[in-house]
Amino acid sequence: MSTETPTNEEQIHRATSDDGTEIVGHVYGQGPALVFVPSPLGDEATWNPVVPFLDEQFTCYTMSLRGRGSSEDHPDQSTERHVQDVVAFAESIGESVTLVGESGSGILVLGAAQHATAVNSVIVHEPFMYEALDEEEIAEFGELFERMATVAAEGDLSDAARGFLEGVATDEEMAAMAESNEFEKLAPSVPLLLKGVEQTEERPTDPSSLATITEPVLLLKGTRSGPILHAGVTSVAEHVPSAEVREIADVGHLAPTIAPEPLADQIREFLADEQVSTDR
Repeated sequence: MSTETPTNEEQIHRATSDDGTEIVGHVYGQGPALVFVPSPLGDEATWNPVVPFLDEQFTCYTMSLRGRGSSEDHPDQSTERHVQDVVAFAESIGESVTLVGESGSGILVLGAAQHATAVNSVIVHEPFMYEALDEEEIAEFGELFERMATVAAEGDLSDAARGFLEGVATDEEMAAMAESNEFEKLAPSVPLLLKGVEQTEERPTDPSSLATITEPVLLLKGTRSGPILHAGVTSVAEHVPSAEVREIADVGHLAPTIAPEPLADQIREFLADEQVSTDR
């Protein structure tokens, strides 16, 4: 596993969301544009391990959501605003882009695809969707959030991040995250995530909204992730006409950080199969 910053020359890209918030990302490589969107529990560094496997063929934009990384903070941390931030960032690039999301950012890139004219395809690893869960699963995730909020209120943000991820990650993923101090890196995002959960009123993944997506969509799921983490994949595949599902062997939910190469391989193969380019 590697969570180091990509070593090739980097540039900064800035965009302004519709409420005036500046959204910032780094740019690596050259070729058709890929915009990597991190989960609300994290920042653009989530995708740093994946970039070195793709930046010789693609221009990789790793953006941070508002309040994370170098992006400007704002009191509004709702899903609706995050979607608008992704739209603004994608449209500001000036060419067609592929949006790449994971877990909590899966619904953000799917939402952005409904509004951004620049999007030519979408790739999502195990999108987290409440509406795809049954009552027991909703209660299970509710308990995870409650525990995270309780620990965060006690002042230990890194332990709050650890406790939440224990509910979705494999033992091997948790050990690797601990070894590289990933929980400490995620700590600043915990209060922002909790605020966003409280503020969000609408999510862009109801069936009628998903049905409006006409671009090619690749849905990825790891064979080591539990069924609860595959629920979003199943739901999107049922409602997006152009969706395709692929499994990644021996990979869990934290693939962008823990297993970047097989994830990058799937991204590269899908874009080659779809012949996605700036001309699409």
